[in-house]
This record gives sequence, C-alpha cells and structure tokens, in this order.
Amino acid sequence: MEATAVQQPIGDVGDVTAMIKAAMEAMGVAEPTQAFNDLYRQIRELGLERNIAELDAFGYTTIPDAAPLAFFDRLRARLLELAAEDRAHGIETFGGYGTLGQTVFHLLDRGRVFEEAVLNAKLVALMTYLLGRSYVVSTLTGMIRGQGAQALPLHSDNQFMPQPFPPYSQVATAIWCCEDFSAERGAIRFVPGSHRYLRHPVSGEGESRAIPLVCPKGTVALWSGNTWHGNCARTVPGERVTLHTAFSRAHLRPMESYEGCFSQEVIERNGPLFAQLVGRDLPYGFDAKGPDPLKMARLAFTTMSLA
Repeated sequence: MEATAVQQPIGDVGDVTAMIKAAMEAMGVAEPTQAFNDLYRQIRELGLERNIAELDAFGYTTIPDAAPLAFFDRLRARLLELAAEDRAHGIETFGGYGTLGQTVFHLLDRGRVFEEAVLNAKLVALMTYLLGRSYVVSTLTGMIRGQGAQALPLHSDNQFMPQPFPPYSQVATAIWCCEDFSAERGAIRFVPGSHRYLRHPVSGEGESRAIPLVCPKGTVALWSGNTWHGNCARTVPGERVTLHTAFSRAHLRPMESYEGCFSQEVIERNGPLFAQLVGRDLPYGFDAKGPDPLKMARLAFTTMSLA
C-alpha cells in the first residue's frame, strides 16, 4: 500500500492578515489602503492636485510656496558659506569652479536648514507619490553657477540604470531656487512628457523641445528621474544658487551615505521620517548575524502600496 501524504492545517488566511496588520501597527506603519488614503488626503489638504497632474502629464512640476522666502535666504547663505569652506580646503568638484560652477556635496549633516528642507510637508507628499513610502535620501547637493557657466546637456537622473526604465519613478529630484530663474540666469530646462520614453536621450536629442524654467525665487521644481532635463548657460552676472534634494526608492543604493553622521539627539529631534531618509531603517549591510528582522518587516510593509 502506498503511503498517503497527510495535509497539515496551515491556519486561516484571516489569521495571517490579522498578524500582519498587528505587526504593522506595532511598528507605526499604516496598512496599504490606509496609507493610500492618507497620502491623497494630504495632497488635497496641501493643495497639490495641480502638481500631481503635472508630474503625470509632463514629468515635472513647480511648487511656488513650499516655504517662506526667508527659508530660501537661509539656504542660500549656508550654501555659499559651505562653498567657500570647501574652496578653502582645496576641494574641487567636476574639474574646478568655472565650467560647470561649484557643487557642494553631503549637505544633510552640514546644517539644520537642510534637515528642515528634506522634511518639508509638500516635498514629502510629492516624493511619497513618486517613490513610495520607504524612499530615502540619495544626495543633497548645492550648486553655485556664476556667469560663464556652460549649459548642461539633456539627461535623465537614472544614470546607472539600464533602459528601458520602469514606468514608475526609481529616483526623483527637487531643486530649491534661491533666486529668480530664467534662461540667461542658467535655469533648468525640461522636455515635457519625456518621462514616458523610458530611456536615456541620445546626444542632441530633445534639445529643440526643451523648455527653460522661468519662475521666481522661492520656487521648488520637482521631477521624476525618468524626465529629460539639463540647464542653460549662465550669461548674466551673479550666481545661481540652488539646493538639490534627490531621493530614491529604498532598494537602490543612495549616492551619499549618512551612516554614523547623526547623534541620537538629531534623530529624535526630527522624528521617524528623518531616520528613514538617512537609512536608519534599512536592513542592508548586515553581517554573519543576518539582517534585523524588524527592519526587514518594516521595509516590506512600506513597499506594499503606493508603487
């Protein structure tokens, strides 16, 4: 007589679902449907419906009132201070200070104003829409472009990603305009709708359709990493000073590492979202003991919705 396999009960699916919900609640993570509803309530309350429509249609959008003008003055002053500090230490980026201007890297631990920027409510809502709930900081950089700085060719921000791209954003960037933007001032320029091409531009492609961003000081411009963009040459006196806040999905390797950079006081002062943004909640880089199961669970739960 042949042996017959005995089916063991595996429990009710409802029991498993209840366990997952309980675990999510214990970690302060909203379940997917609730997170979806919360995000859209925030979008409505913050008046970001136009921005969502523009991101979907054009691949970029502008926020004219993300923060008071005084905040942009603080950003500009700190960026110029840090740029001078880097020059004094002989730090050169991308071959010097003239052709592309000066770039100041690794800013999040170099001033409280940058902590405030990444936690801006409108920025957080739109980045969550593009990148999901578990997104992290990829890089925070300051760019100072003086008269004579050359135009930057069109590109996507998916620098190391093979094409075709996924239809949803893997990375996204927002720039904080610390002065009025126009073509002659070295404004960024976009190819509307290029986020749907799902590939990198070839040399010279899209240049005739690129539109310079004309906007006043105090604007935040935000775009998907799929969107083709560059900037214009700076032909007038003065300096174009911008903060670039770039983020990525949690499964991508960020451009900058902030491991060990922040005291517990800074983490507690800014709350759990800040801890997430600087990678405190990521389970990567584990040793022979394996990953932290709670971090693994939290990352799994926060990527269950808002693709």
